[in-house]
Amino acid sequence: MGILDFLFRRSRPVQTTAPTVVDHFAARRERRDLRWRQLLENVEQPYELVPGAQAETKFEAARVLGQTQKFCPLIIQPGFDAPIRSDPISLKNSNVRTPEEYFGWRAHGLVADTDWNGLALFEEVKEVEPTAAQGLYMTDMLSPTRPVSLLAEVAILRLPCTESWKIPLFVPIGERTCGEEIGIQKQWYERFGAELCSVGDRYWQFRVARPPRNHEEAVELLRQHYLYQWVDGAYDKEAIENGAAALRVATHWMFFWE
Repeated sequence: MGILDFLFRRSRPVQTTAPTVVDHFAARRERRDLRWRQLLENVEQPYELVPGAQAETKFEAARVLGQTQKFCPLIIQPGFDAPIRSDPISLKNSNVRTPEEYFGWRAHGLVADTDWNGLALFEEVKEVEPTAAQGLYMTDMLSPTRPVSLLAEVAILRLPCTESWKIPLFVPIGERTCGEEIGIQKQWYERFGAELCSVGDRYWQFRVARPPRNHEEAVELLRQHYLYQWVDGAYDKEAIENGAAALRVATHWMFFWE
């Protein structure tokens, strides 16, 4: 090899290997999905399995069909493992309060049990501009990818009731009595067209047809939301201002299990 050949020789390409992506949630996701499929095996109502990316479109189609075939659709996400009843529960022995009675009782209890009255933050709430509307949430928090992907698959269950607020007769929601839950959902349906549409391992969601018409109505509704599912440490002036603004444009509401 001459000196020029040595100086201008081509270097061999460096062999590189792609970094190994570690799926930290593989075992948890496998256990979650197994429990979900076992739950579905024991469900007596019909259901359809659909990709998470198509969940909203498929739900809307099922909702239209349900109006003629007398059923209410409900998305069951992987991770939801509460028993689904084949027959509606009886409300005979359920503790029944009107929504006004329930929210009044909850407000009194929260003030008595905490050393600060967070509900006072709702008395004067500045109106701010809303950001983007919250849609149906189908993100898989145990996703093998980052950023996280949507759920690979969900089930759309057909429950034999003609009003969505009767779904708690078949599927347990929250920590209220069934009678209290139905009373609240019925009021929200009548005022805002809110329909329970999805349940998962960490949250449940409502589809909203008629968001609050103005700031005052949004603040009133947000106060009910806080009393409906209180989350410690999630309340300050800015959060309430932004929360009320978001409700004016939100097409879906989300609540988290404790």
